[in-house]
Amino acid sequence: MDYMSLAIEAKRKKDFELAHKYYGAKMEQDGITAGLLRSISKIFYLEKQNYNALMFALAATHLSLFQYLQEYKNGDLNVKQALEVIPNEIIEQFPHPIGALLMHEPNTLKHIAHSYADQEEVYKDRPAVRMYAEVYYVQVLGDGSHVSKLEEFRLTPEEHLNYEENEYIPLGITIIKDQIKWSEIDNPDVSMLYLV
Repeated sequence: MDYMSLAIEAKRKKDFELAHKYYGAKMEQDGITAGLLRSISKIFYLEKQNYNALMFALAATHLSLFQYLQEYKNGDLNVKQALEVIPNEIIEQFPHPIGALLMHEPNTLKHIAHSYADQEEVYKDRPAVRMYAEVYYVQVLGDGSHVSKLEEFRLTPEEHLNYEENEYIPLGITIIKDQIKWSEIDNPDVSMLYLV
């Protein structure tokens, strides 16, 4: 059974409980993967369970970094080349050089930042953030309402993208630097590291 497709369909219909059920079945079938953890994080985000969304996103990111590190140690040319194109001043900003590979994953950085920042407490101090959060929400939902949400806020796709690049991506980088368990980057047991 294609649990991922069923979960995505349930998500689009806002049946988040069913989406969790299908993702759980997928995990039982195939085990934990970074992609599956990201998908679960998105359901928690849509449910406005920011802490769980953030923890699952961090777990997914940690698992990706673990996999990149193993590939790098095994001489994977793609990983080495991806790291070589990143300037040293960026690599040096991360607690472990392999973390710089996340610069190639803007969607990961944005999702972590949205999971952290898209909350009522933030909107009180920065009300303009709400419209960007609502646009991101419908993007994650994937129900086709993204364009109408941009129009509702009189935002162009370029304005939205610029805000994400200038606000959310830097925040995502900061969160990753601060909250990934870098001393455990060789440990793939993300359930114990982030989810208990």
